[in-house]
Amino acid sequence: MLVENIKKSKRINIPVFFLYLLFFSLPFGGKSIPLLIISLTISGIIFSKRKSWRNNFKSGRAYFTPILSFFLLYLLGVLWSDNLPNAVKKLEHVLSFIVFPLLLPLLNLSKNDVLKLFSTFVLSCLLVLIISFLDFFYVSITKEEYIILGEIASGDRPGTVYEYLSKHLLAVSVHRTYFSAYILVSIVFTINYFKEYCLVFGKKMKWLGFLVLIILITGLICLQSKANTGILIMILVYLFIIKFKKSIKLMLIGFLALFSMMLLLKDVFVNRLNPMIIELQNVMAPGDDKEKDFAKYLHPGSTEIRYMVYKSSFQLISKSPFFGYGTGDVKDMLKEQNTENNFVSIAHLNYGPHSQVLYTCLGFGIVGLLVFLSIFTFPFYESFKFRETFAALVIVILFLNCLTESFLVRQEGIVPVALFITVLSYLTINRKKEKE
Repeated sequence: MLVENIKKSKRINIPVFFLYLLFFSLPFGGKSIPLLIISLTISGIIFSKRKSWRNNFKSGRAYFTPILSFFLLYLLGVLWSDNLPNAVKKLEHVLSFIVFPLLLPLLNLSKNDVLKLFSTFVLSCLLVLIISFLDFFYVSITKEEYIILGEIASGDRPGTVYEYLSKHLLAVSVHRTYFSAYILVSIVFTINYFKEYCLVFGKKMKWLGFLVLIILITGLICLQSKANTGILIMILVYLFIIKFKKSIKLMLIGFLALFSMMLLLKDVFVNRLNPMIIELQNVMAPGDDKEKDFAKYLHPGSTEIRYMVYKSSFQLISKSPFFGYGTGDVKDMLKEQNTENNFVSIAHLNYGPHSQVLYTCLGFGIVGLLVFLSIFTFPFYESFKFRETFAALVIVILFLNCLTESFLVRQEGIVPVALFITVLSYLTINRKKEKE
C-alpha cells in the first residue's frame, strides 16, 4: 500500500531523484557511486512503470544493445581467460554495462529531465573546480614550495607550479584524465544549451554562463591533459563555426577569446609539450629499442611508456588477432611481452596498454573491437540523424578518450560511458514519440 501511494505521488520521482544524485556525485567520485547505482536500481524496479520498458528499449536500442553486447563479451571472455580471479573482478567492474541499458528504459525521461541532469553534472564539476582552485591559492600563499607527493622512493619532493597543477590541483580523488573528459562534456553542454543553462540563474545573468565557460576551460588547461586539450580546441572550432555561421563578427570574437585564453596560459602548454617533444626524439632515435635509455632505466616519460606498451600490445595482437587473451589476462600478457622485449624500465610494472581500443583487442580480438566500436558508432549515427548535436559530441568525446587511454578499466570511465549514452538515448526516443 505504501509503495502504491509513493508511486502516485506527483511531488517526487524516487528513481529520477537517485539519478540526479548520481549525476551530481560523479565528479566527486568515491564509494558513494556504487551505493547510488544500487539505490537507483532498486527504486527503479519498485517505483517505475514497467509497461513502458519495451517501447523505450525498442526506440533506444541503438544506444542500449551495443552496451549490453559489450558486457556479454566480458562474460564470454572469462571462458578463455587463464587468470580467473582477475576475470571475475573485471566482470564485476563492468556491471554498469548491464545495469544502465536495462534500467534506463524504465524511467521515461523527458528532454527537460535530460537537460536538468546534465546541468546538475556541470554544476558539480564547477563546484569541484572552485574548491580545487581555492585550495591551490591557499597552498600558493601559505607554502614556500609546491610538494609533489609520493613520486619517488625516498618520499615527497619539491616541484614546479606546473607539476603541482597537473598532479595535485583536483581536490577529489578522480584521475585528471577522467575529470578532463567530464569538463569537456560540461563545456559542450554549456555552449549547446547556453540560453537554457542561463535560465537556471535567471534571464539577466547570462554573464554567469560566460564565467562558467572560463572556469571550465581554465580548469581543463591547468589539468594539462594533452589529448583532452586537443579535443577541446577541435570541438570549440566546430561549435564556433556552427553556432556563429550567420555572424562572422561573433565567430571572430569567439576565436579571439579562445586564442587570448591560450596565450595567457601558454606557459602551461609549453611546460607540458616540451617533455613530450624530447621523449619523441628519444623514441625515434636510431638503434635497438631495448638499448635505449628509456627502456633500460627506471622512470621513463609518459610518451616513452606509451611507445613501449603500444609496441608490446601490437605484438601480442598479431599472435592472437581474432579472440584475444580473455577478460582477465590483458595486463599479465602485456607484462610478459614487456619482459620479452627487454623493456627493463617497465617490465616489473603492471601496466595496461594505455588505450581502450588496444585493451579491447588484447582481451577480445577483432570480434571484441567491432562490439566495442558499436557502443559509439550506433548511438552517434542515431544522434546525428536526429540532429542531437550535444549527444553526438558527448559520444565523440568519450570515444576519443578511449583512443588515448584505457578509459573503461576504472569506474570513473565505465559509469559515465554507460550512464551518459543510455540517458542521452531519451533525446532521440522523445523525438520519435513526437513524430508518432
